[in-house]
Amino acid sequence: MTSDSRYNVQTLAEALDRDLRARGSSERAQKEKAYRKSELLHYGVSVPDTRAVVRTALRTAKLSHDEVIDLARTLWAAPTPSDDSAGNAEPTDTGAGPAGHPTPVHERRAAATMVLIQSKDRLGGGMRISSGAYSARR
Repeated sequence: MTSDSRYNVQTLAEALDRDLRARGSSERAQKEKAYRKSELLHYGVSVPDTRAVVRTALRTAKLSHDEVIDLARTLWAAPTPSDDSAGNAEPTDTGAGPAGHPTPVHERRAAATMVLIQSKDRLGGGMRISSGAYSARR
């Protein structure tokens, strides 16, 4: 992967994070966190809104296989202080996890999963879904 594509993936991840924060609700975030007994941060974004944010971002981005994987990894990880979107919304806590490490965000992880699902045509080989289970291609 080139440094340009890494920059584009990071920029796309920051834009997704920013859009998710903008659609979030602190009231919903607190309720979700309590309901799930979650250690993760929550922005309070509904699943349909998360899908819409991912769909819109992927519609405009033409990502390669490696870029899709990198985007999913970036979203799965906890936001870093270099994310320009950090601090633009009010998550339900400070985000300081064990030993001061940033806490992963529920909606970012949901978005990472949705990126992989919505990009399955770019991911290609080896596995296919059959009757709800994964099986090797022959």
